[in-house]
Amino acid sequence: MARRPSAVALALALALARPVAAHAHPQAISIQVDQHGFDGRPDYAIVVEAGHPVTLSFTYSEEPGQDNPHDIRIKGLGLDLPTVRLDRDHPTASVSFTPERTGTLRILCVIPCLGMENLVGARIRVERPKATGVPTILRLELEPREDGTVLARAVVRSSTGEPLADQPVIFRLATSVGGELELGAPLTMADGTAVARVPATGQDDVRVTAVYEGGAGRAYAETTESVRVERQPMDHRPPSLSQPTAPPVLAVSLLLVLGGIWSTYAYVVWQVLRLRESS
Repeated sequence: MARRPSAVALALALALARPVAAHAHPQAISIQVDQHGFDGRPDYAIVVEAGHPVTLSFTYSEEPGQDNPHDIRIKGLGLDLPTVRLDRDHPTASVSFTPERTGTLRILCVIPCLGMENLVGARIRVERPKATGVPTILRLELEPREDGTVLARAVVRSSTGEPLADQPVIFRLATSVGGELELGAPLTMADGTAVARVPATGQDDVRVTAVYEGGAGRAYAETTESVRVERQPMDHRPPSLSQPTAPPVLAVSLLLVLGGIWSTYAYVVWQVLRLRESS
């Protein structure tokens, strides 16, 4: 007579056969707030992932005894979030939410306060969840050029060191006003390299981030590099009229014009004198 499987064995088999659900991971971020900005920066910026819960914990960090209240609000992406108050009597507050789509959120103080101009430019960039899987090797090199531009070269390789072709690599440039400027997402070539040109920005230090978003069983990868760029002298020749010494042809032309004007003026004066004498 065939034996029936035990209840324990049956439950174990069902558990192994059932796919494992992906669990949302919490994203907890602490932020100091004072008249100098969020965490002391007017251009404060953070990155979170869509579809995962986010908790922002704010702490009032003005000078001891200073009463400079802040009403903090998070706006954007269709979210309706409460405004929280921070002052010396209520030094902490938090806001929790789950962004469902990618985009940008703003953090700002919505009441008049000391340093209000430093509390209106903070950004939360919501990106799609990072892919997980087999680790990927991503390297980035920055090469300054004579014209003030920078050549950014990224190399994507598998965990075993083989180049990955036809994979998009996102290049982002950190700007002097805060935030990042996306330069493009070229595909890697057969040797795993992707190249982007960073325009001349006038900044002494150029900071570029390369992002490989992964997928197809490969993990997300990101790397950032900085390079110092020497400012190029302005190659501009002023027009002839603004040069210290006028060219000979221009000088002669000006003399002829001025001579003609003065000759006409002398002739008119002579005619006026003749008319007076005759009268």
